[in-house]
Amino acid sequence: MAAKRETATLASGLKVFGAALRTRFHVQAYKDALALEKLRGATLLIFGSPREPLSMAEFAMLQAYLAQGGAILFLSEEGGEPQTNTNFNYLLEELGIIVNPDGVVRATYGGTYFHPKESLITRGILNREISRVAGKQPRRPDAAATGGDGDADPLAQGDDGSLAFVYPFGATLTAVKPAVALLSTSTDCFPVSVPVGAVHMTPNAGKVMVLGSVQMLMDAYVEKEDNLLLGTTLVELLTSPQLSLNTLDAQDPDLADYHTVPDIASLSRSLRACLQDNDEIPRDFTALFDTHIFRFNTTLVPEVLKAYPKLGLKKEPLTLIQPQFEVPLPPLEPATFTPTLTDLDPPQLELFDLDSAFASQRTRIAQVTNKCTDADVEYYVQACGRILGVTAHLQKERQRQLAATAAAHDDTSSPAVVAPAPTPAEILHFVFQAIVDWKKSD
Repeated sequence: MAAKRETATLASGLKVFGAALRTRFHVQAYKDALALEKLRGATLLIFGSPREPLSMAEFAMLQAYLAQGGAILFLSEEGGEPQTNTNFNYLLEELGIIVNPDGVVRATYGGTYFHPKESLITRGILNREISRVAGKQPRRPDAAATGGDGDADPLAQGDDGSLAFVYPFGATLTAVKPAVALLSTSTDCFPVSVPVGAVHMTPNAGKVMVLGSVQMLMDAYVEKEDNLLLGTTLVELLTSPQLSLNTLDAQDPDLADYHTVPDIASLSRSLRACLQDNDEIPRDFTALFDTHIFRFNTTLVPEVLKAYPKLGLKKEPLTLIQPQFEVPLPPLEPATFTPTLTDLDPPQLELFDLDSAFASQRTRIAQVTNKCTDADVEYYVQACGRILGVTAHLQKERQRQLAATAAAHDDTSSPAVVAPAPTPAEILHFVFQAIVDWKKSD
């Protein structure tokens, strides 16, 4: 037995089945991690629906164990891998077997078993070798095709109907070659005639058998019907090298295609009206359109005009009714943020031409010379006087003279007089006087 948090173990769930196997085999619970050295001494390895995924190294050990002639019995349950959180299909897919994520439900009510998923299958044996090993008398070949009254027998070839088993809370399987289907749901359950037990046998190598229900071998159901006999028979097929399946039944088992059905629970919550037969469609499909139901014309205008005097209404053209929209004002709320105030304008600063302000006297005089013409002589003289500092010097001298004159007349009550700007003639006189003084000094 392998330990991967199985649903059923020798200590819990498989006590009766383990006791039956101990009469012929040495049964031991395997609780350690999978190791090939420990598996070499085991003839059969049983997985009781593990609930933990296997690693790639563990899969490699199982494949090596099968290559050395070992056998594996894998027991699953309803829902498949999504329900049990395992990944055993990774190993089974290479062998042609897949555990489907579904369930099996019985088609008819069974008096002994009340739950719909406790499926009683009476004609689910697909290979007559199972009945022979179990000690049951298989159906004669001539009786396998016809019943006692000569009519066609619904039982398939190789299905002797002698072994009945309970298949509780199990899943269906997909079995394709080289795998061989051993058990099916027959016509007793839904889905109909799909595999629930399959095996893969390789000559001179290992065997892998899969059952879709672990509970059929657990203590609650193993003693029901022929479950215990069927379980021990399948173990004997896996462990005995002399036994082999019936070739005819293995090549052509009585199985049906896997068909999905609608979600009945969801459909029951969306009720629809009762169905009725449709009338035959006429050749002229335009006759199906009824234009009298929805019309837009003036046929009712005379009747409306006659209704005015009867109702005592004044006949007048319709007028537009001015709509009135009531828009409620939002409630006032105190401001919880600082009001945004308008910033002051920046100070108005004069724009200075830095090139003109820091240029030399020669450069500034050259700039003025380039701008002026012969008609701008007075402006040219005044501008050159300001550049050379003559204008400021003359204004300062004249301001000093005015102050001295005011002091001589002792006229302190009159306001101070600002000296006017020098004229171009005064500027030229000062310049020529400076040139003469410079010549005299030489």
